[in-house]
Amino acid sequence: MKLLRSTIVFLSGLGLAACARSGPFEASGSPSRSFSIAVGEEMIIQIGGVGPSYASPPTITGSAIAFLEETNPPGVATPGGALQLFHFKGVASGQAIVLFHNPANPAGSGNVLADVIDTVVVR
Repeated sequence: MKLLRSTIVFLSGLGLAACARSGPFEASGSPSRSFSIAVGEEMIIQIGGVGPSYASPPTITGSAIAFLEETNPPGVATPGGALQLFHFKGVASGQAIVLFHNPANPAGSGNVLADVIDTVVVR
C-alpha cells in the first residue's frame, strides 16, 4: 500500500544550478524529509497522492519559517488525489518542524496517506 504514496522527490536547482537559482526551492514532502534554506529564501513543498488533500495551513513548530500560502497548479491532475503546493519563507536562523496532516487518516485507520513531518533548517 505504501507504493501508492507519492515518493518522487524533486529538488530544483541541485548541484551547480542550486547556486544560481532565482526561484523558490522546491521539494516533495512525502515521505518525511529534512530541508535547508537561507533566511529570506522561499521554498515550496509539493505533496500529492491518492485520496483527500492535506489540511492547510500546516502546523509549524518553531519560528524559523513562515507559511505563505497553499496552491494547486492549474491543469495538473494526479490519479485519485490533488497536488498541493505549500509555500514557505525562511524568516530567521533556526529550525522548524512542519506537520502536514491528512484529516482522513484517523489513528489506526491504515490509510495509505499518513501525516508528513518535515524539518526545515534556516541558515
